[in-house]
Amino acid sequence: MRSTEVTLIARALARMPGSVAVNVTSKKYPRLGPTGPCMYEERTRSFPSHAMPDSLGIPPGAEEVFITVQGAVPEPTPKSELVEKLNDLFGKPEIGPHWDARARFTKAEAERKHYELTVFMNPSSRSGCYL
Repeated sequence: MRSTEVTLIARALARMPGSVAVNVTSKKYPRLGPTGPCMYEERTRSFPSHAMPDSLGIPPGAEEVFITVQGAVPEPTPKSELVEKLNDLFGKPEIGPHWDARARFTKAEAERKHYELTVFMNPSSRSGCYL
């Protein structure tokens, strides 16, 4: 996993239609070995979609990364429009094959459909969106 991939994905999610907030969580697990012990490390950062920082603060060697965007789109925006944008993202050559995505859509309120899209590292994934 490269931090450039994480940044590219987070910025693409921040540009999703109706995107409001982005959350990035990374986890690094303990290791024992010749370089000494490494303690568990978890970092979570949240920010408005329109105010992405230059650095997401992903530690070197992070083994799990979750990037979640929350937003709302006007009814009757089809779910397939958001899924298509995710699939376009996964098709970029800069994105490795170890990412997957999940989506949650809530009941429309005030003529807006709320959503939460999560892209996460999945070593067994072939890059695809299964929603």
